[in-house]
Amino acid sequence: MPGAANSFGDLLRAWRRAQGVSQLELASGTGVSTRHLSFLENGRATPSRVMTLRLAAELKVPARERNTLLISAGHAPDYVESVWEAPEMAAVRQVVDRILNSHMPFPALVTDPMRNIIRANPAVAVFTEGLAPHLLGDNGTGGNVARMVLHPEGLSTHLVNLAPIRAAMLEYLRAQLSARPDPRIAALLLECESYPAPPVNTAPDALGSVLLSGQLRRGDRTLSFYSTLLTFGTATNPAFTDLTLDLVFPADADTADFMRDFATRFETAPMFPAT
Repeated sequence: MPGAANSFGDLLRAWRRAQGVSQLELASGTGVSTRHLSFLENGRATPSRVMTLRLAAELKVPARERNTLLISAGHAPDYVESVWEAPEMAAVRQVVDRILNSHMPFPALVTDPMRNIIRANPAVAVFTEGLAPHLLGDNGTGGNVARMVLHPEGLSTHLVNLAPIRAAMLEYLRAQLSARPDPRIAALLLECESYPAPPVNTAPDALGSVLLSGQLRRGDRTLSFYSTLLTFGTATNPAFTDLTLDLVFPADADTADFMRDFATRFETAPMFPAT
């Protein structure tokens, strides 16, 4: 959450500023006076449950942080959150695993808002093999996607078109920080921005302006991939709604053939982490 703030007023002000909304705009959108909104932010007034949810909706606060706002205002959380590894999440994990398995022989992974890998199919090894161990989690995969891609000991030295990939990755983190003022995302963004930047005139993207593809050197071959990010928009549990599904596709026939051969090594490999 925003800094060390923990009172409702501090949190509300942080979310309002993160969204670039003035007190007048927020008051107008929620049907309260600017005077009352000022009282809410400075702690002179406490919002009702209905008002808290109305403010959260107007500021597009994600479900997990909406719970934090409710609790800070003295109300029960709106959603019952389950830990990903909890027994009651078994059905959710099965759904995710089915999606990841169906995407084989091509890489697919599920990440949280910071791009930490929660779940991945075995084909993701095409990106993780050979990376510095400190960038990876258990079973040779895991870790943080942004760090794995941009760190000097990560994929950065193997990417032909690092410049546009770096720009896209940093823009994603900035968008996440704007949507949810979380100091962990801010710290990760600063860390990734500090990694050496490549020349801007690196090789152009093979798919031009249509899709951004990653061109990965692997031995004497250059593999081209593009990915699409999907969210679980109909879920009601923050442990699920916060997740992003990243499906990676081959951008050319040579890469597709390589992945079909590469994935045969992992026909019986478990998901990460094994359950």
